[in-house]
Amino acid sequence: MTLPAASAPLSCLDVDLILKEEELQEDLLRVYYTIVTRQEDYNAHLKFSESILHTVEQLAERVEAVVVGQQAQQPSALAPSYPSSHDAPKQPRTY
Repeated sequence: MTLPAASAPLSCLDVDLILKEEELQEDLLRVYYTIVTRQEDYNAHLKFSESILHTVEQLAERVEAVVVGQQAQQPSALAPSYPSSHDAPKQPRTY
């Protein structure tokens, strides 16, 4: 993930994505370590590889849910904005 420019403040979505990516990296390192230390034969390797794939798929779903949830909470830039009567500048009354 590319980080925003240094001068731009991080949004909640940016922070959530960074934290989820770090969590994913930590989980992948744990799984990889487990595979390397427990490889006894090809079948064991295959089972652990399937476990990695399942874990990665679950984490991808969790990250996607966070991203979709965060985007749903933020106002859309594509949504039309309708001016309200409160937004109109006040005209001085002339009597």
